[in-house]
Amino acid sequence: MPRVRPASRPRRWWAVGKQFTSYALLGGVGALTDFLLFTALVHLGLAHLPSNVASVGSGIAVSYLLNSRYTFARVDHRVQRVTRFFAVGLVGLGVSTAMLVLLVDGVGLPSLVAKLITLPVIAISQFAANRSWTFGHIAP
Repeated sequence: MPRVRPASRPRRWWAVGKQFTSYALLGGVGALTDFLLFTALVHLGLAHLPSNVASVGSGIAVSYLLNSRYTFARVDHRVQRVTRFFAVGLVGLGVSTAMLVLLVDGVGLPSLVAKLITLPVIAISQFAANRSWTFGHIAP
């Protein structure tokens, strides 16, 4: 592995910061889709766990479409990338569902407050996974 010169580190971190900002903004559209659908489904009387499954799936789809094109500018290997993106998203779904159970059923928080708590935790961890695995190098 080549040694990274100290002068190039700030540029690398700047690039990662720019990419994270783009991911956060575009992922925010996905998160907003998730939250709005979750809110609508809960208000229509659906329980918080099935509402979470439906809303997270929608948020993942919106986030993939935007981030694959604009944040990571990767439209090659679509089947592998969308599969990986949804795998990362499904892990996030599992973690957010566990957090909802803990926060709503265990602690007694309102479901919408609990959902707001889960979103940043999931967003940061998914950025790291998607940046390195989903949109990293895929051998031909």
